[in-house]
Amino acid sequence: MSIIIFSRLISNTAIDNAGNKIKAQGNKALPENFEIIKQWRKLHAMPLNALQVYIRRKLNKTDYSKVIIVQRLKRMPSIISKIQRIPSMRMSRMQDVGGIRIIAKNINDVYQINKLLTSSKRSSFDLIVPPHDYIEKPKEDGYRSLHQVVKYNGSKSNELYKGFRLEIQIRTLLQHYWATAVETLGMVDRVSYKSGHGEHEVKEFFRYASALFAIKENCNVLESLKDYDKKFLVEHINELDEKLKITHKLDIIAKSSRDIEESIKISKDAYYFVLDLTVINDNNSVIKISPFNKKSLDEAETLYTAKEYTSRDDENKSLLLLSAQNVTDMKKAYPNYFLETQNFISTLKEAKQY
Repeated sequence: MSIIIFSRLISNTAIDNAGNKIKAQGNKALPENFEIIKQWRKLHAMPLNALQVYIRRKLNKTDYSKVIIVQRLKRMPSIISKIQRIPSMRMSRMQDVGGIRIIAKNINDVYQINKLLTSSKRSSFDLIVPPHDYIEKPKEDGYRSLHQVVKYNGSKSNELYKGFRLEIQIRTLLQHYWATAVETLGMVDRVSYKSGHGEHEVKEFFRYASALFAIKENCNVLESLKDYDKKFLVEHINELDEKLKITHKLDIIAKSSRDIEESIKISKDAYYFVLDLTVINDNNSVIKISPFNKKSLDEAETLYTAKEYTSRDDENKSLLLLSAQNVTDMKKAYPNYFLETQNFISTLKEAKQY
């Protein structure tokens, strides 16, 4: 497969070479290497749109016509991070640059949808590897979902896109709430927990939460936690949450996200936001949002540090520092992240009940 860029033909070898240079040199790599990857990423949009249309048409004839279907192109920073994290990966063979996410009500629906999509004869798409079942065998970080990788066959009018690989994720609402919470906290803490980065205890919290959700869905628990009972999981979730205030942070985002998005819309200058949440009681809280422009990160961090110090002994106070880019990227990846974050908190609370 080759792509047309800069009015000349670029082969998979050139795409891989650009990826290798970025792996080795990072941001010091020449701009044309990033441009090649950027244009290659954009080209996934056409087959990705075709895949979504195919899936919708397929499911519209079934009981699963109302499932949530979203599509996304992987962000450039995520693409770069992935090839740097997995040195053996060839850029041209990356399978999730374009992705479809199908969110079903329950486990049975996930497997029925998977069966529908894998048993049918595709004229435009071929399943190129057996589905990866991370529900049957969860990842050790707690991630649970079912993945398919398909190849676009193209047509005479779309030879340019032939061979592009796309990923389909099929998951339940509970699995989606969990994944959204991981992404949301990563946005807050400015670290990619889903890529294995960040504080060990935070990742442990999400592993325990995943196990608890798996029990609720009568599914397999990740291997390292399979011998522990619900009481053990709940105790450790509560202990870590009390120490790290994870659900409290998520609650701030859930309650203030609309205000932040509105601030981004009405103010062209606002880029950084210091969020100051005061909990009055279980049903009421007050959020103060202090906006800063893009050149004022130092001032934003100074205010955040000062507020953090003065409220260090106040259990009803929580503080966050966010950027508009974080919020915008999160909105693109998870359009309803504020609602889904609230759902994670409420579902976790419910799952902890005996």
